[in-house]
Amino acid sequence: MVRSAVVAVLTILTASLASAQLRMELSLDRSSAVQCEPMSLVISWQNMSETPLMLGELDPTKNGAVSLEIDGKSVTMPLLRTPAPLYLNCTETGLQPGVKKEGTIPLIALVLEPGTHKFKAEATFRGQEKTHFDGAVESDMARLMITAPEGEDLRALEYIRRDLHSKGLSGETLNLGTCQVLTQDPKVFGDILELFPDSIYAAWIVMSYFARPDVYEPRVVKEMLDSESWPLPNAVPGTRINAQRQLHGKARARWEIQWGERILTVHPDFARRETLRLELAVDYLILGRKKDGLRLLKQLASEGKPETQSRWAESFLGLYTKSR
Repeated sequence: MVRSAVVAVLTILTASLASAQLRMELSLDRSSAVQCEPMSLVISWQNMSETPLMLGELDPTKNGAVSLEIDGKSVTMPLLRTPAPLYLNCTETGLQPGVKKEGTIPLIALVLEPGTHKFKAEATFRGQEKTHFDGAVESDMARLMITAPEGEDLRALEYIRRDLHSKGLSGETLNLGTCQVLTQDPKVFGDILELFPDSIYAAWIVMSYFARPDVYEPRVVKEMLDSESWPLPNAVPGTRINAQRQLHGKARARWEIQWGERILTVHPDFARRETLRLELAVDYLILGRKKDGLRLLKQLASEGKPETQSRWAESFLGLYTKSR
């Protein structure tokens, strides 16, 4: 018994020492979501010590992955076995004192019942060298409220549950599960957009087809804008199962504006609202709606949040106005 107590104390002291060196934080991309709505985890690592930390590999006995608990139960999430840069991004030079590295993990296969859910993550590093950080760290608790779908959201969910088999879809599609099919399977996108255009699921489908200027350098988008080659050609959902159509340039900009304005009207608190507004700002410029485009860019730049979209808008605004 004494030996067990000593082991327990040493384990606690070791964990405390590890946490004092390396902080792990877990958050979700929002505090609430409708059931089956896509969401993401954000995991960050911060060096709390006064010297660089060389991180070892994630414990291979735990599948080299971050362990995730939801409501106190371990969840097997293959997607948590993400590329090394999410965890490390500092193996050669070390994670510098005070520096934080973070990455986002989509939870596309997660189905939660309505209610409040508690998330917690833990990671165990096994240093390959004496200079490597070695130990376990865990995050604080993060909470997420899942609400039951209502109105058009509920009708869309019931449609998928009821009509999937009558669509003659492949077994692979049927095995995805209702939540994944709703927002991840192109075979039903046309149906959702045509029958339930104001559902939250339609909003996520549309967002997955947007050009996303913020994934490019502002300079690159500015050059493509000048040459009238933005947005780049891409397929967008049609109005029938498996149907798609190619749109580019002004035609695609009009499609994005039509849907983007609708989403912001129906879902003013949409989780990707700022990303959508940035998209609209650039599309307005393409179609000659300079006043609308500059107004949105200035708003995003002045708001400061989220930082990624705000900085992009500020940088692009400087390039655009300088050349005019």
